[in-house]
Amino acid sequence: MAYRVIEAGQAAHILELSQEPGSGTAPEPGEGLKGAYYLFKAIDAAEAQAFCSTLWGMAHALRGSPGSRITVFINSGGGEVGAGFAIIEMMYSVKRELGIPVDTVVQGYAYSMGATIFQAGDRRRMGYFSTVMLHSGTWQVSGRDTEVFSDLKKLSDLYQRMTAELFYRRTDLHSQEWWRRFIYSGRERYLSAQDCLKLRLVDEICQFLNECYLPDPAQAGGVASSVAAEPVTVSGLSPEGG
Repeated sequence: MAYRVIEAGQAAHILELSQEPGSGTAPEPGEGLKGAYYLFKAIDAAEAQAFCSTLWGMAHALRGSPGSRITVFINSGGGEVGAGFAIIEMMYSVKRELGIPVDTVVQGYAYSMGATIFQAGDRRRMGYFSTVMLHSGTWQVSGRDTEVFSDLKKLSDLYQRMTAELFYRRTDLHSQEWWRRFIYSGRERYLSAQDCLKLRLVDEICQFLNECYLPDPAQAGGVASSVAAEPVTVSGLSPEGG
């Protein structure tokens, strides 16, 4: 079996599973089409507009093919919070309104808002050479005292609550407040694939060719493997960084 490109753009394409010549094997029912978007830029208003328009159009193109999915490949250092939430909103709109699952893959690194977008995927995957980074946001503002010290503080608190709730819902680990303190600790938290597995920030990690690991739902913070897995010990994964 092989995929062939049936529609392509600068940062996205749609693949169709087709029979290889002479193989005698037809695609399995429900394989569907596969869409891909490459989020390899800083996350700003322009990238959010490109992402949203592309994902919505792609999902409509895939809607008539049962079993279709879209994968968002992330290699981004992050960017604007509002633009990132626009991307997340579109991912959930595609799932909710068009019934197309949207998966996420860290393809190198997903830092800051890139890490938050990663959590919005139906299935989250990353490899041995990929990393995630969580940290507090950086603000550069000017204006009246009441606006800077009161109104924007409320906005910052709102963003923190929404982000912490997303991480809590996707991991079902600790509490929303725990995640808020962990993410907004005042430090930059660089996490390996194994760190993310322990925190349930990823559904599958693959090391090299055929060594893939899944979280163990029976053990909080533990891992289970499709091959023999070694116990994973990760230090410094507390909200206070101890």
